[in-house]
Amino acid sequence: GVGICEWLEGGPTYGYKIFHNNFINNTKQVDLGNSSVNAWDNGAEGNYWSNYNGTDSDQDGIGNIPYNINANNTDHYPLMGMFSDFPVTLEGETYHVITISNSTVSNLQFEPIYNTYNGSIGFYVSGQSGTAGFCRIAIPKSLMDCPEGLDTWMILVNGTDVSSMCNKWKNGAHTFIYISYN
Repeated sequence: GVGICEWLEGGPTYGYKIFHNNFINNTKQVDLGNSSVNAWDNGAEGNYWSNYNGTDSDQDGIGNIPYNINANNTDHYPLMGMFSDFPVTLEGETYHVITISNSTVSNLQFEPIYNTYNGSIGFYVSGQSGTAGFCRIAIPKSLMDCPEGLDTWMILVNGTDVSSMCNKWKNGAHTFIYISYN
């Protein structure tokens, strides 16, 4: 099938912002005419394209080479794995924990430690045997934060501390953790 077709609501697509989608195993990912011009990323992250062949040399979950759809449409920040959004509710507020992974991420759980920005996040990851996997998780700082610094995060994979082997960084709203595994 086709992931997105040129005609939506009776006219050509023009001016849409299309990001954080998974385009998987379509015979044609996008079918657009020459007059269609859209933004395929939000300026930092785009979409996952199952036929994207780029690399991620800085291990942030985003490809280093843009994904070209046609002459007028480019995803400048293609995702290296599938995008998943896990809503977490704490004290009546909903937060969004985001993962990008080439494995299947499921059963995300958040266990808070009340009166602090601490707690634990756990989830299951399953992938193809013999394939190197990765998962980049974006955790809202308003849900969980380590104000002492990035080196205070404890990251466990199957009970083993892998914190020193993970790529970690922050922006104004999120802490990002990139975990690679076999």
